[in-house]
Amino acid sequence: MTVSEAAERLGISVEAVRKMIKSGRLTVIGTAGRTLLLEPVSVQRVLNAGRRPGRIWEPRMAWGALALLSAESAPWLTPTELARLQARLPGLTPEDVHLLARKRSKSHRFRGVQGALERLEPLLVLTGASALADDRVAERFELAGGGGGGIEGYALAGDADKFKKALGLAEDPRGNIVIHETAFTEAVTAPLAPLAVVATDLMGSLGTRERSAGRRVLEELLTGFTDAGASTALGQARRKARAITKSALGTMSLEGQAVPPESFGRLYQRALRSELGKL
Repeated sequence: MTVSEAAERLGISVEAVRKMIKSGRLTVIGTAGRTLLLEPVSVQRVLNAGRRPGRIWEPRMAWGALALLSAESAPWLTPTELARLQARLPGLTPEDVHLLARKRSKSHRFRGVQGALERLEPLLVLTGASALADDRVAERFELAGGGGGGIEGYALAGDADKFKKALGLAEDPRGNIVIHETAFTEAVTAPLAPLAVVATDLMGSLGTRERSAGRRVLEELLTGFTDAGASTALGQARRKARAITKSALGTMSLEGQAVPPESFGRLYQRALRSELGKL
């Protein structure tokens, strides 16, 4: 698939496609003369992810959001960042989270023999289908355990190339090894990725069952996060901020003022900061 064909399929500009290639979201598999050829599977993954206007989370915010959804702490977040995420997460869908958290890592795909998989396993923070080897995770997602002859996990930036050389891995966009590199060191401190990370990675699968299971669990985590906050002082502040925002937008509309789509978010954040200051 050429860059132009990918742009047409995704409904974006050629320049946007080139940025995705540079970031690693789209994979180049070769050239035909001066024309770049892209791996169709990587284009399909981007298509599955969808698009959402707004600023994509930086790695620390992405990992913070996924930690909060997993009912884990995120001590690297400042009080302001924490409040911002606590205010925003209840209004998001699984697709929103999947897209907003995409800068948490850069993915590399390889092909390797069984021996390489066995040596890689203790070196990675397992996620996606590989995390299903844990019986509790498999039960939560209602999927069979194991990575299906492959492995997927997180490692620190620069590790993928080291593993490639040490284990004789071959770069392959359809390979059985997926290494997500991140420069965020707090993300690679446990054998298993947080539950929301596993769900988000499963949503990127091309398999319908895995993708559906990932979406279902992420939706459950979002609902649980919203319900947990509803009975707290923070939940009360959120409800009051939403009421203030709706009233302000109603007044603007009655006065004939233009109400841009982003107005709700901007006004809500301002109202929430005010209410949090009263706690």
